[in-house]
Amino acid sequence: MPALVICDDVKKDVEQLTLLVQQYQNSKAIYNLSVYTFENGESLLAKITEGFKGDIYLLDIDMPELNGLELARRIREKKENAIIIFVTRYLDYCQQGYEYGFRYVNKENLEPELTKALDAAFLKLKREREYRKIELVTLSKRIYIPISDIQLIERVQRKVHAYIQNHGKLVLQETGIQKLYQQLGEDQFIMCDRGCIVNIDYIQEIENDKLRLTVCYAGKALETYISRRRKKAVIQALNQCIKKNLT
Repeated sequence: MPALVICDDVKKDVEQLTLLVQQYQNSKAIYNLSVYTFENGESLLAKITEGFKGDIYLLDIDMPELNGLELARRIREKKENAIIIFVTRYLDYCQQGYEYGFRYVNKENLEPELTKALDAAFLKLKREREYRKIELVTLSKRIYIPISDIQLIERVQRKVHAYIQNHGKLVLQETGIQKLYQQLGEDQFIMCDRGCIVNIDYIQEIENDKLRLTVCYAGKALETYISRRRKKAVIQALNQCIKKNLT
């Protein structure tokens, strides 16, 4: 699930940015975005020190104590590929911030410039995730697979099977399903039950508690089962994916 962070020491600016981001979410059908707000750089940095990692940061530059430029540098130390957008009325800072900033948005022309900046940011985020790879350790080797090629991972009698586009079925060394789920990312994958992870893009149909995937293995379409507790979440994730693809 992607995370967007707003950090500005002016409360009304935080409120305005939050409203514009919400309007953007609704217009683009980005239902799985989490938005976090901070009114100073120190509180955001403390959260980052605890392990929090956002994907897109909207940072005011002219903040007391810890300004946006220094905050951006500290964010980059923790997450090199973080997308940082400076939101400011003081464009004199632009030259200083090119090293850390993905884009600048002028508060005097906020709505149209923010929309363009968010369009570019989400496109960049999408491309990075499409080409992101994960290391899978099989019984005989280590392989690096594009995350988008993973169709289904399930635990079968103490073994973890991974179905990969163009690779077929791989048997992985003992590993935790929950750990794999965290590595893959919740915006593209869903847990059907505690022992099964499915790539939303490969879901073909849901019939009762049975989930059928488009991929064929050994001449048959793959099937798995959804726990009753997870069925609503699976259907909701699939519907959100369809809405995003239609926009």
